[in-house]
Amino acid sequence: MNVYYVLAIWIGMALVASFVSIRIGVSVALVEILVGAIVGNIPGIKEHVQQTDYTTLLAELARYC
Repeated sequence: MNVYYVLAIWIGMALVASFVSIRIGVSVALVEILVGAIVGNIPGIKEHVQQTDYTTLLAELARYC
């Protein structure tokens, strides 16, 4: 898996979340969570975005904060 392809997907999701948050007037963090939940449940997305050690570390840190 090309790391730049995965990075482009993540940055694209953050960009969409920031545009949506500006448009509806809600915190970017809340919209990023919503966008991540929606995109994460798209059938077939697992072939394009895979879990790495870094994302696992971030998830573990978020769980304890």
